Amino acid sequence: MDSVYEDFKSGKITSDEAKERLKNDTSSVYAFTTINKVTALQKSKDAYSDAEKAENDGNLANAITNYKKVIEDDPNHETAQAKVLQLSETYTDTMKAQAQHEADSKDYDSAISTISILSNVVGNTDELKALAEQYSELKNYQYIKVVCTDKGQLPENL
Repeated sequence: MDSVYEDFKSGKITSDEAKERLKNDTSSVYAFTTINKVTALQKSKDAYSDAEKAENDGNLANAITNYKKVIEDDPNHETAQAKVLQLSETYTDTMKAQAQHEADSKDYDSAISTISILSNVVGNTDELKALAEQYSELKNYQYIKVVCTDKGQLPENL
């Protein structure tokens, strides 16, 4: 069973072939465990492939999300970990610049939305919470408030 898993891991056989070989020994708990390992590894390989495609297409959010899935299935995947860090930094800089541009254009709702999308992808940090709060405050102050402080009469010939 270990050799079947190693053959799949090295790419000598497909996940379907590995599962088929392992199903021959359905009485073994170890066979089911190995089938689960093959399934998890295939899921990780698929996510890695999707992440690379998204990265090549310039879809950093999707690439980060898929690299994170790889790490969930294989916490020791160093390349995926490095890619998450690298792409998260680039994506964060890009999205913060976009949000600032939207805020400069007085489109505070879009700026808040951009920060929210960024938080969903890279995680909600204190910095991103502060930016969202800052844009919310700016949104509240974008309108002029007129307050009457003195109600009196002025002479007609003033």
